Amino acid sequence: MKRSNQKIFILAALVVLWTGFIWWNSTRDSSQSGAESLWVLAQLQAVLGALGLDDILTNNIVRKAAHFCEFALLGAGWSLLFGRGRRRWALAGWTLAAAAACMATAVCDETIQLFSDGRGSRVSDVWIDVAGAVLGAAAVSAVRCILRAVSQKHT
Repeated sequence: MKRSNQKIFILAALVVLWTGFIWWNSTRDSSQSGAESLWVLAQLQAVLGALGLDDILTNNIVRKAAHFCEFALLGAGWSLLFGRGRRRWALAGWTLAAAAACMATAVCDETIQLFSDGRGSRVSDVWIDVAGAVLGAAAVSAVRCILRAVSQKHT
């Protein structure tokens, strides 16, 4: 296998594994999911409390931020994968393709939650997921654009 094909395979595997992680989190019942987010909230509040920023976070903010961050990483992964070896695509095309893949993932994610005890599905969560995905994909596109400009400047 060529080295570039190996990189694409590894990147695709990471995207699939990350998608599986996201969906696995959605299969957890409300008590498991709630306990995890409350633990994260307690850790963040301890750090923020030490900085004198008490009580600025809620469990809901932590949960929504987790969705946003999960999908930002997924959007970055899809953008890297779609952009490999396809110079004819514009950077905006990679970003949109990554966002579309993430939107499909988000819709599936919310559907999975319909079948998890005590969990529910929200359209607003899909939009939070897509916003994270767009940010992640746009960040990859911005870095690519900067790297391309720097390499052209030095040639």
